[in-house]
Amino acid sequence: MDIFTIGDWMISGIIMASGFSRRMKRDKLLMKINNKQIIKYVIEAAKESNLDEIILVYRREEIKNIGKNYNIKTIYNEKAHLGQCQSIIKGIEEARGSGYMFLAGDQPFINYILINKLIEE
Repeated sequence: MDIFTIGDWMISGIIMASGFSRRMKRDKLLMKINNKQIIKYVIEAAKESNLDEIILVYRREEIKNIGKNYNIKTIYNEKAHLGQCQSIIKGIEEARGSGYMFLAGDQPFINYILINKLIEE
């Protein structure tokens, strides 16, 4: 018998979207695939999934505005220059969940089926 079931957990999805895209030399989250910005693919997959809440940790105002358009919680990462760990810290500080799923903002091919499978596992 499992100690926990899915019903016992509130899973917070934390989208890490406050990087600098230094190697790309432009913000890859705003780049388009099939005429849609990469960050939108991740947000839409998260929204379609069984995540209980979604938190977008951002650095740029444009990313925040996209999150607001999807009606998800947005958190500014004022320490983004210190690395990805700061997105993790900010997300956990704001999350209400008892479990966390971290999603990179630059994964346009992630989908809700994969997210749900990870939640189940």
